[in-house]
Amino acid sequence: MESIKGILNSVLKDIEKKQSQLPEDNLDDLWASCVAKKALKHTKVSFFKNGKIYINVENPGWLYELNLNREDILKNLQKKSKNKIKDLKLRVGDVKNGSKEKK
Repeated sequence: MESIKGILNSVLKDIEKKQSQLPEDNLDDLWASCVAKKALKHTKVSFFKNGKIYINVENPGWLYELNLNREDILKNLQKKSKNKIKDLKLRVGDVKNGSKEKK
């Protein structure tokens, strides 16, 4: 049987590992500072995982529009972020609902 100290150390290490993957930035504010106000109404930050920021886009038209500027948006996110954002993933999804999508 494992000691309580061992279990706590294991749990704390897991928490520390997960926190290192979480963004330090407020992702909604960061996203808002990197895209036009017009586009902001049609997008929503979904989640951040493994250095990738996932953005839901209202419809295929907006997905196409944002993909045209994807590299510039990603560079801007990387410049303004405290995190190491490696990639930007855009996908059609819910932008109105307050709840996050399943990963």
